[in-house]
Amino acid sequence: MSREQVILDPGLDLGKTWWQSVRLLAAMDRYAALGHPLLLGASHKIFLGRLLGLDTHERGPASVAAATIGALRGCRVLRVHDVRGARQAADLVAAILRADEENADSTGGARSGSASGEGNAGRRTERATQ
Repeated sequence: MSREQVILDPGLDLGKTWWQSVRLLAAMDRYAALGHPLLLGASHKIFLGRLLGLDTHERGPASVAAATIGALRGCRVLRVHDVRGARQAADLVAAILRADEENADSTGGARSGSASGEGNAGRRTERATQ
């Protein structure tokens, strides 16, 4: 298997406590820095319910928020239930990160500080997938 065929999936909720999943989501930029595409499957996960006190059917907005955080932190592939909402969030993230790059270019490299810490993170959020 070649390096280009590897995608990382941290597996939120799988064999983890809800708080470990929260911490893992917060650390996605560290995993993205490894150079492999990063998949995030946070949609309707248990950790969202435990963290926010939500039943499964109430986790839609929190799922989109988690996808947004993942996109900001370098996740290239989002496994979601609400494709439209996640796509809008990913498009917004990409636009903000592109604007951040333009701001850095026009100020001689000073960045406003994207959450991922990487200049090309916006290109990594090109597509929300089901």
